[in-house]
Amino acid sequence: MTVTTYKWTIECYHRAIEAGIFNDQPIELLPGDLMVMPPEREPHAYYNTEAADYLRTLLGERALVVFKLDSASIRRLAS
Repeated sequence: MTVTTYKWTIECYHRAIEAGIFNDQPIELLPGDLMVMPPEREPHAYYNTEAADYLRTLLGERALVVFKLDSASIRRLAS
């Protein structure tokens, strides 16, 4: 039997979160796959903030780096 997995897009992932499909489970989207993640602790939160700040500096006006307490994403801005 062949198993085919569904590859999630970032748009579908965000719509599913907004619809409450995951019941506040700690889910992350990693290259199209949903992963259940352990709760984030203080060092993880600190480095997420540092990484988001670094990306904002590095990418400048070329992309919008969005960082929320529970997630981060990068969106390319129109050229």
